[in-house]
Amino acid sequence: MSPIEQGNQSVSSFRKSSADNLSMSSKVILTGLKRKCSGDIMHSFSKFVGFAVLCVGISTSQAQTWPAKPIRLIVPYAVGQGTDIAARYMAEEIAKEIKQPFIIDNRPGAGGNVGTQLAARSTPDGYTLLVGTNATHAANSFLFSNPGYDPQVDFEPIAMLGILPLVYVTQPSNSLSNMAELIRAARAKPNKLNVATST
Repeated sequence: MSPIEQGNQSVSSFRKSSADNLSMSSKVILTGLKRKCSGDIMHSFSKFVGFAVLCVGISTSQAQTWPAKPIRLIVPYAVGQGTDIAARYMAEEIAKEIKQPFIIDNRPGAGGNVGTQLAARSTPDGYTLLVGTNATHAANSFLFSNPGYDPQVDFEPIAMLGILPLVYVTQPSNSLSNMAELIRAARAKPNKLNVATST
């Protein structure tokens, strides 16, 4: 099965799952490059995702014909991951309305930094967008001495796409059974607990 087929299968599974069963905490945002982009260009997005874009610029002729070609949507995570599923669902729905396809470009690595760097260096013409997260646009600035981009300078938020589940689990034999106990244990033994995350 190709990565595209895997991603589309993940979207189908996502649609069937009930949002009522999810514990929500990880935010997913759609961002564009923060250099002169037209409010007219992004007006189509505001109709479907409920937010207006705070941008000005690009030539009037370009704004009037947008979108004139497919839109590249960079997802800085692997195919089938939560952010990828949300991106594919959003892209499919918006593409129906704007009559142009989205090309999903999965660029995982370094906690989302690889794809986010690529997006930050792309031409700010309205045809390259990024699905950012609370990792790429908040946590990575603290986790990496130089993530390779500035989330506040290089990007302009367009819309909140959704919230993905983030749940802490441990082995049944572990004495930790809630967040308060986890925090106490981490403070009592700094740099001793092993933690892994996945969405």
